[in-house]
Amino acid sequence: MKKILAILMLGALLLGCNKQPEQPAPDPTDTVREENILGDWELVSVDGVSPSGLSVWLRLGEKKTFDLWQRSESTVQYEHFWGTWSLDGNTLSGSYMDGTPWAAQYTVSLDNERLELSAGGETHVLRRADIGADVTEHCYSQ
Repeated sequence: MKKILAILMLGALLLGCNKQPEQPAPDPTDTVREENILGDWELVSVDGVSPSGLSVWLRLGEKKTFDLWQRSESTVQYEHFWGTWSLDGNTLSGSYMDGTPWAAQYTVSLDNERLELSAGGETHVLRRADIGADVTEHCYSQ
């Protein structure tokens, strides 16, 4: 009986020592940090639907500049736009190089390699991906 009790206590001790500390749930009020959204992103869906026939790439640069390349199925080359961006809490906004503001300010959420931009009832999901030369070298600028 003592042997069984000792084995049970040892098992309980080992299980207790092996327990991982609970990770706190992410706080939805946390703001996205600028350094976490820097880099290259590819549009993968709009409101959960793949953007069939449309290819969009976004580069958010360290000096708060952006480059945006987009191409529809009917065009051979990407159209290139650029300008500046800013992040205030969870709100991303920007202006094109001619001073025209973006059509909307986007509420941003970030989950690992997935960036969500929401505005006007639409949610755009982008994934972190390297922009290839086939995009950046075969474009025309606006």
